[in-house]
Amino acid sequence: MASVTQFLRTHRRTVGVSDIPLALLSPRRLFARIEDVGAYLGPLVILLTLTTLAGYATVETGLIDRKVEEQIHAQKALIEKTQSEGVERAQLRKLFEDLDKQGQFMRVMTRLQVIVMSPLAVLGGMLLSGGVFYGLVALSGRKPEWNTLMTILTFAGFVDLLRMLIVLGLMLKFGTLDVDVTLGALVRPLEASHPWGKVAVTGAGVLLTAADPFAFWYWGFVLAGLKQTGQLRGWLAWTSVILLALTGAGLRVAGAAALSFSAAGATGG
Repeated sequence: MASVTQFLRTHRRTVGVSDIPLALLSPRRLFARIEDVGAYLGPLVILLTLTTLAGYATVETGLIDRKVEEQIHAQKALIEKTQSEGVERAQLRKLFEDLDKQGQFMRVMTRLQVIVMSPLAVLGGMLLSGGVFYGLVALSGRKPEWNTLMTILTFAGFVDLLRMLIVLGLMLKFGTLDVDVTLGALVRPLEASHPWGKVAVTGAGVLLTAADPFAFWYWGFVLAGLKQTGQLRGWLAWTSVILLALTGAGLRVAGAAALSFSAAGATGG
């Protein structure tokens, strides 16, 4: 009888799919209910499914195809401008056909990246972060609880999902894939007219992509979860979260820089 009572109490307290709104509205209540059981699996399935659907919705907007068409058109215009006089028409036509094939390949790969790689990246990031925190908890002398850590990271993932949905809404509103929710968006309108020049302002925008409000929210959520569940506390909790947050910021800056160089190369700028 005692074992039945304990079972019911544990399953009444632990988190589940119905607690997903608490991740955004009342994290403390959520953390207070976390137990070292695999209750995160249901929310994890929901998270990965919604991430996949958000990627599919992005593909269905047609903005990916439009972006690829614009890039291919810009490359063709650059070739005509720089090489048309010294290249025979047959050879030029062959170059354009190769660019069209390249465009088809880019469409397929981008669609796969958005639909398939996005949820895999979410899952991979969670497992990697969970492994880091598990090792740090063990080194601190406490008992690491894998289920607890994964529960925190799973519900933190809904903060990032909210960002994805907001980005999707902005894409639909403005009809473009070039949507930025970081502080880098503040300097974009200045690129064409600012006296510093386009290169300087673009560089500042790339660096400001490190400041992502949703990333701050995500890692603040993780930090609060680690501390309230007792997995990590004090300087170790702060240091580990800050280092992982800085790693993510560095990856965002690198990605923004790569996109900026790619766009400049496509337009001949």
